[in-house]
Amino acid sequence: MRERDAVFPKGIDVNLLSVDRGINEIESKLPLRLVRISDLPWFKCWLQQLRTEKKSEHTIRSYIVSIKTFTTTKLPNEPQRVWENLQIISVEKFHLFCNPDNGRIDAWLNEISKLRPSTINARIAGISHLLKWIGHSIPDWVQRPSRSRSLPKTLGKSELKKLILASKQSEDCLASPIVTIMLDTGLRVSELCGLDLDDIDFDDLSALVIGGKGEKDRTVLFTNSTVVAIEAWKPMRKSRLELCKKSEDSRALFLSSRGNRMNPRSVQKIIDRLADAADIPKSRISPHTLRHT
Repeated sequence: MRERDAVFPKGIDVNLLSVDRGINEIESKLPLRLVRISDLPWFKCWLQQLRTEKKSEHTIRSYIVSIKTFTTTKLPNEPQRVWENLQIISVEKFHLFCNPDNGRIDAWLNEISKLRPSTINARIAGISHLLKWIGHSIPDWVQRPSRSRSLPKTLGKSELKKLILASKQSEDCLASPIVTIMLDTGLRVSELCGLDLDDIDFDDLSALVIGGKGEKDRTVLFTNSTVVAIEAWKPMRKSRLELCKKSEDSRALFLSSRGNRMNPRSVQKIIDRLADAADIPKSRISPHTLRHT
């Protein structure tokens, strides 16, 4: 089988997948760590790398959007490429395709220049990861736009009192412990949902947060209020544990009524119901608001 046939399966328009002749002529060496997988489809290999690094599904989706817009950016005198076809290019061919000196980054940055600064930064983050993995690097001249930071919303004292009272009076047994812990520790909602019971050190009054923002582990401190809230929750957790079908969920600190690990959307629904009960506009309160209150 010819090399051309091995790289491009039958039925695929080779013109859509081909790398510019000018790009092929650029001397570019594939990193040794990628040599053994040089003939494999780059996209599957890159996704595996992201999951090995334990990137969140949200981050992975964001990166894919970035890569899709970048790789389908059309240069002069080249055909419009189809994303689905680009995904099956070999690692070696894609390494050449992504050479940062071929002008694609320039054209791509021009296309996304009208997006919000935060969105542009997210797009650049995805491309930076891909280029580093494939053996290149983002050019020094690529500037990440600065973004103005507004102060995060916080609840007033009266609102806070009403929320705490509503959580204690709620029929939902998760309301009080969730509100208490978020106010006490400042955890992000994703971190709260990711907590396992074994991550809690009741003697040291601390919790180990695994894979927080930036995929970094850290320790957060709490007060006796959190201890009381968790101890009150434990009997219900034990009963819900019997409904748990996934072994990884059985370690979760917070379980839903179906025995599943709580997720951010479920926490948001609890907060929304508490907002109604406390007569606080939903626009005024969210898990993020509790984190900064």
